[in-house]
Amino acid sequence: MKRIYLDTSAYVKHFSPEPSSEAVDKLLELCEEGRVSIVMSYWAINEAIAALDRKFRRRETTLQERNQAIATILAETSRLAAEGKLVIIPVTQENVSNSLRYVVEKHLSAGDALHLFSAILGLCSIFVATDQFLLKAAKE
Repeated sequence: MKRIYLDTSAYVKHFSPEPSSEAVDKLLELCEEGRVSIVMSYWAINEAIAALDRKFRRRETTLQERNQAIATILAETSRLAAEGKLVIIPVTQENVSNSLRYVVEKHLSAGDALHLFSAILGLCSIFVATDQFLLKAAKE
């Protein structure tokens, strides 16, 4: 079964309609059907919630919309993980230490380096993100 890594920039699109949300919705639909396995770092959950909070602070969403999206992220992520359809790579000292090479070699942010390392650790053949700099690093 294909293992697909979802970076936060992609994952959050499922919970907050944006351009390309349909593509992420389709990936999660395939995951629900058991046709692909989705992998992500536990760090993506915090980043996704932070992204939703930024939208709220910029007045792009209401407090109720933000809170509903956060509740949905937590519930859906937990459910998919419990069903074995979503693999969550933990944020450990070892994983952070091992990701540091991508900060220096690929000039990624610490968070993006952790995502890239998590995708490698998760044996993913596909890496989904909206950040072109991160995608270039992932291809290399």
